[in-house]
Amino acid sequence: MILEEKIIFYAENRASINHLRPLMNEFILRNQQIVYATSVENDLNFSDEPLVKIIKVGKGMARINFFLKIETKIFVTDMPDIEKYHLKRSRKFNVHYIYVFHSVFSTHSYLRKGALDHYDTIFCVGDHHIKEILETEKMCDLEPKKLVKYGFPRIEEVLKNVEKKDVDSNLIILAPSYGKDNFLLKHGQMIINILLENNFIVFLRPHYRIFEENAKKINQIISEFEDNKNFIIENGIIPHKIFNESLCMITDWSGISFEYAFAQLKPVIFIDMPMKNMNSDYKKFLNLPVEISMREKIGHVLQEEQLDELINVIHYSLSNKLSKKDQIQKCFENTIFNIGSSTNIGYEYIQKILTEK
Repeated sequence: MILEEKIIFYAENRASINHLRPLMNEFILRNQQIVYATSVENDLNFSDEPLVKIIKVGKGMARINFFLKIETKIFVTDMPDIEKYHLKRSRKFNVHYIYVFHSVFSTHSYLRKGALDHYDTIFCVGDHHIKEILETEKMCDLEPKKLVKYGFPRIEEVLKNVEKKDVDSNLIILAPSYGKDNFLLKHGQMIINILLENNFIVFLRPHYRIFEENAKKINQIISEFEDNKNFIIENGIIPHKIFNESLCMITDWSGISFEYAFAQLKPVIFIDMPMKNMNSDYKKFLNLPVEISMREKIGHVLQEEQLDELINVIHYSLSNKLSKKDQIQKCFENTIFNIGSSTNIGYEYIQKILTEK
């Protein structure tokens, strides 16, 4: 397939659009034509936008062939592991591959070993990403990549919809991560019961892959709690209204914990399930992954064998939310590049690449 357009944004899954859309919108605002390639079934994003050409990539061999035959100047995606498995760099054209993070988390823990080795440019969320990638390149004797101080537009999108006022609410968000050790699979019904019995409203938003791969568990939870007016389950994006009206979030190792804490300046309660670690070498790095080092700074950690203390931890967390708020704000400012201007940084960098010979 020959693509004459200069810039392709590629969405691997339903969550990709959350991290591609802000940068794509920057190009649309500047009246620039772009391509949106997607492997998401029934994807309607940008379907009414004349500046965006949409290509349905599909999966399987169709996607493999699409990647091999791409002809474009720049390819932007949040999909890691290119060239490591079945999806390769273009064999027809010298494409410049840009990786956009879909999490604040550290590169040496939530991504597989070598996940970023075959990209030309990395749009880094914060200084921790730059240090980790430079250390990886030195450790593995890799060619240096271009590291851009980019930021995290997803948090900026959430910030735009934050309501700066106190709300009288008893709503708690449950946001389990994907993986065999997420708290929903092991303790979900117990935690929901504890919260409902203590008159909290429970808003459950499982990772979309939990819906796909653990349908039996999801159906059990729905069957048990669907008649309770204080139980809500969501299989899409958490509405901004829910973020604003919530008291706190309960998760385990989900990247949404940073989005929530940094945008809302509200505490996160972490159920200390076994860490979802994709790289066994992470302990060789100088710095702990940020998702470990910052847990106590942006929230409170509860051991899984102490779930009977959950309500006490919630009350303690809420009674100390003002002092925690200042701590979360400092973490936010010290962790994320270019708050409020990340997509402009990304746009200007891509324009520079386009003009290079």
